[in-house]
Amino acid sequence: MPKVIARIFGGLGNQLFIYATARALAQRTGAELVLDTHSGFQRDSYERQFSLQHFNVQYREANAMERFGFPLGRGFRYLLRNANRHLPAQRRFYITDFFDPDKAYLPEITTRKPAPLTWLEGYWQSPRYFKDIRKTLQHELQVSGPLSAKTVSLAQTIREENAVCIHFRMLRHIIKGVKTGVDHKPEAAYFRKCIHFMSQKLGNPLFVCFSDDPQSVKSYLSDSANFLFVTHNKGDERAFEDFYLMAQCRHFILSNSTFGWWPAWLNNNSDKIVITPEINYWDNQDILPDNWLRYDQIVHLVHSEKSERRRPN
Repeated sequence: MPKVIARIFGGLGNQLFIYATARALAQRTGAELVLDTHSGFQRDSYERQFSLQHFNVQYREANAMERFGFPLGRGFRYLLRNANRHLPAQRRFYITDFFDPDKAYLPEITTRKPAPLTWLEGYWQSPRYFKDIRKTLQHELQVSGPLSAKTVSLAQTIREENAVCIHFRMLRHIIKGVKTGVDHKPEAAYFRKCIHFMSQKLGNPLFVCFSDDPQSVKSYLSDSANFLFVTHNKGDERAFEDFYLMAQCRHFILSNSTFGWWPAWLNNNSDKIVITPEINYWDNQDILPDNWLRYDQIVHLVHSEKSERRRPN
């Protein structure tokens, strides 16, 4: 049976992109889905761990040979990765997007024919890789728990409101107790204008706020809106609970984070509004669905509405 062997690494958002792309490729080619859940975390400076066990994902764990867990395995992986970049696209069996500076969409992933072995190693941050299995992913990427009593209670509150998820990504991570800043993050004006836009469109929604640094974002907010801060889920090991709570919201204001991207993409609310930073804030130029609103579009809409109101009858 053909196999698709995907190397999982990074935070939860990146892990979900890798899984979704590999899952779609395996389904299209009739292959067994195999995940290497170990090697990608052995030298992770952020000390992140495999986190997909909290979802309804379907896969087989890679054995030592499949994850290059043998003497000189790292060197062998390096040779295969670099040798394959020089092969024609449809003949590659070790495929990565690391050599593309924009990590843009690689169409050969979705047109690939069945092969005995296909290794995937990359970020795969485009919905075009897996949009054809959206319904499957909406089922498999539901959080299966276990959830704390606090999370269950908050989820009920959120579902009863016209809730807007706001994800403030302020820090890259904490490495050995030291906070690491994000090089390129949205400014306070972005969040204020997005909150104002949502308030105008939705009346008086509940803004449910998630952040890796809650204290620093309070200056971003006005007193005129209704805010609920989610702060009880500490560390990467409880990130799936924040993910679950985000998924209960109806609308989304995103940072340039793959973690917040996923609840917005999976959400099945037919009238949802998703606002995102402009494309240059994202690592991948193909990451944004066409029906999401970029910040530059929001600014244009607000400007157009003001001009229309000033126009004499």
